[in-house]
Amino acid sequence: MTCRSPPGIDPRVGFFQSLACLLRWIMSLPRCLLIEDFSVKTIPTILFTTSLFFFVGAAVPAAHSSKNAIDTVRQKFDAFNRHNTAMIQAIYARDAILHSPDYPSLQGNEPIADTYPKLFEAIPDAKDNLVLLETSVTHVYAQFVLTGHWKGEEDKPLSIRITSVYAVKGGHIVDDSTYYDRKAPCR
Repeated sequence: MTCRSPPGIDPRVGFFQSLACLLRWIMSLPRCLLIEDFSVKTIPTILFTTSLFFFVGAAVPAAHSSKNAIDTVRQKFDAFNRHNTAMIQAIYARDAILHSPDYPSLQGNEPIADTYPKLFEAIPDAKDNLVLLETSVTHVYAQFVLTGHWKGEEDKPLSIRITSVYAVKGGHIVDDSTYYDRKAPCR
């Protein structure tokens, strides 16, 4: 017996469909498997337990917020690869903080966004190539490789491995801790 929510429907809506499916399955069991007072004691216990899990799960929508956080970080990488500094500024929260080897503690989405035109001028074909994007309860972790050519010259290629840890709230990056070796040889 298959009982699933239709694609695109919040899984919590499917809870009641799943519960109804479970009850139909229990009632379809052969009578010899059912204890006489099964429906009197067991069904309320099943209802209570599944309701408890449903409401506790609904109170902590971690998977949904993690997906939104990853989407926000993906938008940041997309904006970077299109050299869209206005979009980068909009993705960072107004009071966001950037920590990096070049900017130990830069605060505000406008000062953060102002660092990108300088980078795009130095590396006109700059592109971030995502290697890994993962999330935890509170952060998004990105490993990527910045590629391009210094001053656009073909004989000066760059390939810099970078790791960033982002905190995202309300669809905006509020904290960006980025790590890279400033003295790494460019290849």
